[in-house]
Amino acid sequence: MRRHPPALLVLSTVLTLATLACGDVARMTGTPEFDCANPPKERVTVAPNELVAAFGGNVLQAETAYGGQKLLQVTGEATRVSRDDGGAFIGLRSGPIGKGKVQAYFPDANAAAFAKVEEGQQVTVLAYLQTGQATDKRIPLQSACLVNP
Repeated sequence: MRRHPPALLVLSTVLTLATLACGDVARMTGTPEFDCANPPKERVTVAPNELVAAFGGNVLQAETAYGGQKLLQVTGEATRVSRDDGGAFIGLRSGPIGKGKVQAYFPDANAAAFAKVEEGQQVTVLAYLQTGQATDKRIPLQSACLVNP
């Protein structure tokens, strides 16, 4: 007979995961953490279509160029604010449909700012590339902060 964990244990685990801070998300994804109110000044400015082109050519070269400790400043048109298995994210238009997706995942602590974003709005986000997760079809950025709503 299979035993199930007590409901209280399951509930407390879910609540703990749902309230992770930006630093906790950064540690879990292997990305550096930073304070959205005072982000690092050193950044790599890149457009969503540039990321898609880089990852469409050679994923390993693109990870070297945009990954690791590099804070990316990405400006583009918001396509949607949504949630998937990776968490809450804002999609940034990178070209015609089917040409790649840039998704900036943000921690729950930043949700209020992202909740005000509407489809078609120009936004700038600061985020880190999650190395080892990007492909030519999907480019996830982590620990995103909204710079200009």
